[in-house]
Amino acid sequence: MCRQTPSYAHLIFHILEGLPETPEWTTCVMVTKAALPDQNSLARFKKLKELLLAYEAELRRTKSLLPDQALYTKGRRGNERRQESTGPATHSVLRVRGKS
Repeated sequence: MCRQTPSYAHLIFHILEGLPETPEWTTCVMVTKAALPDQNSLARFKKLKELLLAYEAELRRTKSLLPDQALYTKGRRGNERRQESTGPATHSVLRVRGKS
């Protein structure tokens, strides 16, 4: 981004818009947007990370996923067969989509 650090408001927007468009994540985004405090962007960003980490942990328990298994993967249809044969992807939503 032209050597400019993105603002916390931009990070919040990109995190929320970059999540999967599944029913469970759509609901999470709606609830999360309502739960973010009406404070400065840094406080909102910290709260967003906290809420998403908690939701991710709950999804992992519900789906019986190990910590190193991805909740979802993005790819073309041709890649689905290859992903199944090589095993699950190993990344976390927040490690891919925001500051650690």
